[in-house]
Parts: sequence; structure tokens; C-alpha cells
Amino acid sequence: MGVLLEINGCRIPASDTVSITLRRDRVDKGSSEVTYVNTDNVRVSGTVEFEAHEEKEELILCGSFERVEGTWDNGNGTGWSVDCYNAASFGSGGSVFFQSKIGVSSPSIEVYVAGCCSGVPLILTKMIQVSPRRKLSRLDSIPEDEGVGKEHQYVNGFIPQQKLSVMLISCFFTVCAKIFYCVKPLR
Repeated sequence: MGVLLEINGCRIPASDTVSITLRRDRVDKGSSEVTYVNTDNVRVSGTVEFEAHEEKEELILCGSFERVEGTWDNGNGTGWSVDCYNAASFGSGGSVFFQSKIGVSSPSIEVYVAGCCSGVPLILTKMIQVSPRRKLSRLDSIPEDEGVGKEHQYVNGFIPQQKLSVMLISCFFTVCAKIFYCVKPLR
């Protein structure tokens, strides 16, 4: 049995990728913040992956929502967790995240998820610091014998962030660029 993914009451086959566009909700020029929102009703029964793109082109971040078993304060035996990753290549292009602004030292993305699981509401926020990547003009080091065969801590080209608990219904990103959001259920 596959993962159930339902958006606004419409079931999505596990083999399909769904695109959800976030709309600009609020602009605060004083703090250089822009909030993009999507309030679609998203229901899932298992692990789903998501991506956020700027203008449908440059991948900014990705992550996954997955069901976890455990003891929760509300007595439930299940909940949700979310992993978020910065795209490893993010910052090398001409993204508006890296256009210099006076008074803004390091841009960040806030992933915000609000919803409920088993009737219990929960809100989760996750802040990801975005650092521009600079190309280094040096050769890669040659690994020692004990370093051969060891992999970097990248997952599919992304840098893992801390795992957090979440119960999912809808989500939005607080960003400084237009964001495009994709959801795909895992089989």
C-alpha cells in the first residue's frame, strides 16, 4: 500500500509529483522579510518529500515529512518529523538571496508548518541559515588511508539539518524570494 497524499480533498497517486505555488502574503521592507504562504489542506499518511524552488528554476531547499512512532506529551503513540536541507549548489547562481543589501548579513529561510495529528494541533518553525558558497581555487585534498571510502555527510547533494517533530496540514516559507513548492509521496 502506498502513501496517501491528498490536497484539498483530491487524492494524488503515489507516482505523481504535485506542485504547489506559494503566494506572497506580506512584505516588511524594514526587516527585509517577505512571507509566502499556501493554505491548501494537505493530508498525508506516510513519508513525503518536498522541494522549494526560486522562480521554478534554482533549487533552494528540500526535505521530507515522515510519520514517527514514539511517546508524546498528549499520549499519542505517533507523530510527524520533518527534515530540511539547504541545496548544496544553492548560492552559486544569481539568486535574489545573495544580492547585497545594507544591514542584512546572512539571509535565512524559515520553514513553518501548522496542522494537527489525531486532533492535536501543533506549530513547527525551522530556521535555516543560508550562506553564499564561494568557489575555492585550490585542489581537493588527497585522503589518507583511513579516509578512503568514507562519504561526506551530504544526502543527495543536500546538507542535513536538525530533525524536528511536526504534525502536518499546511505549510509556508518565510523567504526573500519567490518560492515554488513540490510534494512527492515516497513508495
